[in-house]
Amino acid sequence: MNRENDYKTLAESAIRVLFPQLKFTVTWIGFSNQQRRFRIWITTDKGKRTFPFFQGSAHNEDPTLSDVLYCLVSDYNTLDYISNPVELMNELGYDSRKEAVRTFKALEEEKEKLDFLGFGDEIEKLSEIFQDY
Repeated sequence: MNRENDYKTLAESAIRVLFPQLKFTVTWIGFSNQQRRFRIWITTDKGKRTFPFFQGSAHNEDPTLSDVLYCLVSDYNTLDYISNPVELMNELGYDSRKEAVRTFKALEEEKEKLDFLGFGDEIEKLSEIFQDY
């Protein structure tokens, strides 16, 4: 086992302590713009929600729970310092206002889903788990 796999195992164990009833399902959708596209289902004791997930075509394994939650937690935390699409354009270098608006709305929807599932209550602990990911 390599260091990356060791870390993923530790991260997933910590996540399971926070969310013992968590269920995670990955469905491969296909390729889109040279990216592997997935639909992710996450279920907690609060309910079930779906999330889109993309990986570069060089990845040859399905995403793990820790891969997906790392991205979702990172997106969630983005809204702590970006409060509108214009800030998103400036901070993250978007050229298109339309694309920035679409991305900002997606971030807000993702945050709502995570809050519904109970992840918002544990966001600080999740952020700590992923600080060196």
